[in-house]
Amino acid sequence: MEETRNPISAPAPSLYRLEIFYNRFYSIAISPKDKPEFIANLIKLNPEIEVV
Repeated sequence: MEETRNPISAPAPSLYRLEIFYNRFYSIAISPKDKPEFIANLIKLNPEIEVV
């Protein structure tokens, strides 16, 4: 997961997005209301998530 401002089409209304990579070649861009809380909750679910 990393922060991105890439203007690609995505289900995220803001340009301040998080891009989540999964299954080696796929990614999705989202814009959670509270990024730090969202990231913390994901890491609680899976401590192996890498945030860059």
